[in-house]
Amino acid sequence: MKNIYQKIFNIKNKNILLTGANGFLGLYFSKLLIDCETNLYLVDKEISNLKKNLIKKSKSKLIIQKSNIKKKKDCKKIVENSIKKLGHIDIFINCAAKNDSLSSRNIPFEKYNEDEWKDTMEINLSSAFYFSQFLCKHFEKNKKGKIIFIGSHYSVVAPDQSLYTDSKGKQIFIKGPDYGVSKFGLLGLTKYLASYYGEKNINVNLLSPTSIKNKENLDFQKKFSMKTPIRRMSQLEEYAGPLLFLCSNSSSYVNGFNLLIDGGLTSA
Repeated sequence: MKNIYQKIFNIKNKNILLTGANGFLGLYFSKLLIDCETNLYLVDKEISNLKKNLIKKSKSKLIIQKSNIKKKKDCKKIVENSIKKLGHIDIFINCAAKNDSLSSRNIPFEKYNEDEWKDTMEINLSSAFYFSQFLCKHFEKNKKGKIIFIGSHYSVVAPDQSLYTDSKGKQIFIKGPDYGVSKFGLLGLTKYLASYYGEKNINVNLLSPTSIKNKENLDFQKKFSMKTPIRRMSQLEEYAGPLLFLCSNSSSYVNGFNLLIDGGLTSA
C-alpha cells in the first residue's frame, strides 16, 4: 500500500513539455523529472549536454528538440511535435530565460540597448504567451492541464544594485531592466491565465526562485546572504519539492499563485 505522500506527489507517466532544458535550473528539473519516471519533451537551443547527461538515464519516453523559441511559429511547431510524439501534454514547464551573467556588462539604464530589451522580452515573456495560447487550447480539449512558469524574486521586487559593487563601493555590474520586467510580466500572465481558464480545470502558477549558488564570487555570495533572512544563497535541491508540488495533484486547488522560494528575501 502506498503512503499518502507517494499518492499525492506521484507524477509517474505524466507527459511534460519543458523549455530551457539545458539551463542550470532546467537541466536539474529534467533530471528530477526523469527520476520521477515522467515522459519528457525537452527543448533548448543547445542540446548536446542534454543528450550526454539524460538519454541513458531515462526509463520513460524522452524526446529532445533543438529549437529557438523567439517566434510564434517555432512555439507552435514545438507544441505540435510534442503532442504528436507523446500523444498529449499534461504539464508545461517554462524554464527558458535570458539572464545576464555577473561579469557581462555595466550599462546604465539611460544607455540600455533596445535590441537587448526586445531579445529578452521575446525569450522570457512573449514565448510564454505563445506557448500558452497553443497549449491551453490543447488542455481545453483534454479537460485538464497545468502550466508552471519559472519566475524569480525579481517577479515582485526590483534588483538591488548594491549587490553588484566591489569592496570600494564601485558599481562593477548593473542588472538591466529587461530581466526583472519580463519576470513581472510572467506574474501578470500567470494571474491572467489562472482567472481566464479557472473553470476549465487548467492550473497556471509561477515558481519563483532566488539566486542559486553556482560558482559566484565570494563577495557576491556574502552580500546576497546578508540581504536574505536565512543568511545564505539557495541550493538547487531546494526547488525539487516545490516543482513536484505544482506538477502533482496535491496542487489541484492552487491557481494563479506565485510560489516564492527566496529564503525570506522579499518579506522585508
